[in-house]
Parts: sequence; C-alpha cells; structure tokens
Amino acid sequence: MLLKSTSIFIICLCFLCTGCAKLMSDYDPATAQAISDTAKRVDFFYGSLSLNNKDKRTYKNFAKTMLRVDVSFHALHMHASMQSSNQETLKMIGNTSKLWSKYKEKFKNKNRYSNVTLRLHRKRLNEMFGVMLKAEISKK
Repeated sequence: MLLKSTSIFIICLCFLCTGCAKLMSDYDPATAQAISDTAKRVDFFYGSLSLNNKDKRTYKNFAKTMLRVDVSFHALHMHASMQSSNQETLKMIGNTSKLWSKYKEKFKNKNRYSNVTLRLHRKRLNEMFGVMLKAEISKK
C-alpha cells in the first residue's frame, strides 16, 4: 500500500515538474495587445458618445462603432481560445463580452444613452479590461 501511494506521488510530481500538467497558459503578448485593443475600442465608443448631445446618441448613429467592438471581442476570444490552458482568460473575456452585449442591447431598445448610464457602463467595462490585462501580465 505504501509503495503504491509513493509511486502515485512520484508520478504526479514528475508530471508537475515536466510541465505536462500545465495549469495556466504562458504570458502571451499578443493576447495582452488584443485585450488592450478591444479596451481602446470600447473606450472610444463611450468617448464618442460623451462628446455628443443626448439627442444625437441614437443606436443608429453608433451602430458601426459597436460592430467594430463586437468584431474586436470575437477576434480576442478566437485568439485566446488558441492558447492551451487558457480557461480563466476565456471566462473573463466571455463575462466582459456578455456585459458589453447587455449594455448594447439596452441601448438598442431605449435608443438613448444618459450621461449617468454612460459613465457607469464605461467605468465598469474599463475595470473589467483592467483586471483582464493584469491577469495576463501576471503570467510573465
């Protein structure tokens, strides 16, 4: 019994030492750049909204900018999914993308964006991108 337990322990130790049981992906500068690029697109969207009067903040006026953000999220997700052991990053991307989609859908339904809502949504998404970027950089 002791020999069997010792053998299992040694096998597990070998897997961990050789990297076969990799728990987290390595730092990927391209993923960090894609996170940063997507964050910039989101921030550009909210910056553009804030520069317009409330009556010009219609869904139609910002549909192309939001489409660019959607495409950026999709590319970020595709890039991150190519990495092995990258489930946590994919989860953060998914959560941020879902929140973006929720905000976008509200905008589409209401066809307006108040100053207070704009500031809150911008702040929340910036925080989430900050966490994603810090998590990726911490893999260094």
